[in-house]
Amino acid sequence: MQDADLSRAKLKQTQLDGTDFTGATLTGAYVEDWGITTDTNFDGVKCEYVYMRLPTKENPDPHRKPDNRQEVFAPGEFNLSRHKLIRTDLTKADLSDADLSNADLRGACLSRTQALGTNLTGVKIIGACLEDWHINKATKLHKLIVSIFILVLINKNAVHIPGTLILESSPSCSKNL
Repeated sequence: MQDADLSRAKLKQTQLDGTDFTGATLTGAYVEDWGITTDTNFDGVKCEYVYMRLPTKENPDPHRKPDNRQEVFAPGEFNLSRHKLIRTDLTKADLSDADLSNADLRGACLSRTQALGTNLTGVKIIGACLEDWHINKATKLHKLIVSIFILVLINKNAVHIPGTLILESSPSCSKNL
């Protein structure tokens, strides 16, 4: 994939572990659920913006990154930001018993996500959408960093995570946070 022009390419669910994108152009690519890893090489990639979802008639520019349509990735910034693009939409994902310690999930959509028994020690979820997010007492929350008000349900009972305030509703993923 070196030097390939993948502008506006639909890379949905494409498995790209270890792929070398050196010098490729990814501006406007649709990268919904693409399978990139830390072994995927983005050195020298030219990319002004990407879309995290395929377009629809209702939303021709779905989940654009960077979020602000007036902004583009600076030269080299896409390579630095790729870890945030590995999978930012975890809607309905089952993260039960996963170890997400020290993960950076800022801006991620975690609606209807199961996180039962998940290690969330030191996780940053600033600006994340956590509507109807399910955890249990086995979920490790030590030093969880949260800057938004969220609703967490455990068996339909709201619970309080130390250092946060639990409200009756949470931001929707469709809103800018």
